[in-house]
Amino acid sequence: MKLTLEKYGFSYSNAGWFNLHSIKYGDDFITEYFPIPVLSVKGVGDIGLSLGHIFIESKEKALNLQLNEFNDYKIEIYGVSDYLKDYYQPSLEIKEYKEKIDKSNEKEFHYTVYLPQGINIDKIIDMIFKLRKHQII
Repeated sequence: MKLTLEKYGFSYSNAGWFNLHSIKYGDDFITEYFPIPVLSVKGVGDIGLSLGHIFIESKEKALNLQLNEFNDYKIEIYGVSDYLKDYYQPSLEIKEYKEKIDKSNEKEFHYTVYLPQGINIDKIIDMIFKLRKHQII
């Protein structure tokens, strides 16, 4: 993955194995105590390789997400301070999630785009370029 990212002009600032990720399981959150590989890519965010999925996570411009452009992907938006509070679920309309964000006390938001495990690296690069095209990163 590092070599392909570099081929497309991306560089990473950090790479390692990190634990204590919280994931939604049904209506609750569980903490994953085992470490997973994560690359912090300059100008993109974190790319994590979890057991069941790959994720791209960033706090850049979460409010710019035009969710209708990403209908084929599972997306989460959550606060930086209270990362267990969801601001977006697939059942919400764009107007509703933006109203929730406007009413919140959060100063910054993260978003996560989930991709299927085993996806071709070129599809990950395509997603990065799609996020960039829509001025989200």
